[in-house]
Amino acid sequence: GNTLTTGGLPFLKDNIWSGEAGFRQKLYTGGNVKVSQALGFQNSNSRFFVPQDQGTATLSINFEQPLMRGRGQYYNRSQIFLAETAVASANDEFAARLQEELNQIVTAYWNLYSSRALLLQRRRNFELGRAVLVRLEGRANFDALPLQLAQARAAVANRETALANAGRDVMIAEAELRRLISAGQWQQWHSVELLTVEPPLRDPARDTLEQSVIAALGNRPELRQATQRTRAAAIRNQVTANELLPDLKLLFSTYVAALEGDSGIERAFQKQFNSATPGFAAGLQFDFPWRNRAARSRHQVTGLELNRAQLELEQITINLIADAQQSWYRLESARQRLDSSLTAMAAAQAELEQLDLRWDNAAMVEGDWSDGQTQSLILDQLLAAQQKLFDAERVVVESEQELKISQVNLKRATGTLLGFCQGSPDDGLMQQVQETSAGDTTVSGWPGPEASPAELPETGLSAPGYSPGLQQQ
Repeated sequence: GNTLTTGGLPFLKDNIWSGEAGFRQKLYTGGNVKVSQALGFQNSNSRFFVPQDQGTATLSINFEQPLMRGRGQYYNRSQIFLAETAVASANDEFAARLQEELNQIVTAYWNLYSSRALLLQRRRNFELGRAVLVRLEGRANFDALPLQLAQARAAVANRETALANAGRDVMIAEAELRRLISAGQWQQWHSVELLTVEPPLRDPARDTLEQSVIAALGNRPELRQATQRTRAAAIRNQVTANELLPDLKLLFSTYVAALEGDSGIERAFQKQFNSATPGFAAGLQFDFPWRNRAARSRHQVTGLELNRAQLELEQITINLIADAQQSWYRLESARQRLDSSLTAMAAAQAELEQLDLRWDNAAMVEGDWSDGQTQSLILDQLLAAQQKLFDAERVVVESEQELKISQVNLKRATGTLLGFCQGSPDDGLMQQVQETSAGDTTVSGWPGPEASPAELPETGLSAPGYSPGLQQQ
């Protein structure tokens, strides 16, 4: 060092130790407050360092407040706001995915119901055809014609093939439902059946189209999630707008300090409170980048993100309104289809009963030629009527399935599916699976009276025992 520093020595040797403790607090306004106590020790070989072995103590208070850039609660709490919107958006995304999962489960549930009902229908249709065939075979040596036997055997064979396919569809529907509910113990799947126990004809209170749209706008998690994204984009845009301002800060500090020789750190600490004269400083600090291009580019990016989020919110709103309207229309159409199919099934049942009477009372060979009726024509009409009744019953089950799925789709479209499935402790889309003593497993959809399954020993499968037109005979 120079002579003025060292007092003539070629090298300056300083021994310095210091420590500081205190606290800092960032304010919502953007300001910073710091209060600290510093203690230190220093000695030197300089001839001008008097006294030697100095103990120092300094108590200081510093305050810094932005006046332009970084000012205000909105800017300084922006990270908290963004975190809150992220949490809300994640919850809404979870709710949306959960409703989609529930929708898939209830669809699989009613697919299983439809498959089992179709199995029962095909089983009864097969039995009706086989009864006709048995009667014809019993009269083969008397008055039954070979053509009649061929017609009956072809019809029974076709119905038997369809019955086997229906059994396969039931097992596929069970496997799909087990997959969706993550059923364990897959080794027992081949010996444990899933039986639907809820009757499908449960029509909840009807909402108007306007009520459904309003409910969708108020409850859909996708809309809330898009709103949170827009809010987050607006916060980021406001933050970057604040960063366009110059950096102007108000600075203020004050301190008291003391010094003692002979390593008198403790005496210096006491002296700073007794005989030290406070020092203070105040001022302004101004800083502004030339052309400020980085801040302007960030603000432009966040502005575009905000515009995109607003447009996405608008598009999602339009889509949700359309979804609610379409779901409502489908539900109303399903109700009308079910009413019409029940009427058609009743008519087909009456027609079959009339043809059964004609078949029982008509001669096998001699037909009513005056009315244009022949033995083969009556048989054709009887087999066609049986198939017609089966088709009508199948349409009824399809209509029931469509109605139940449409009800759930409307609940999903209005964002009320979770509340609908959790209305009471006994409610639930898929209630617990209970093994019965017979080795069957009963799975219920929404709470409803249980129905005894109709056993089909020849196929090894069961079918629901309740449905209009499907009573066990």
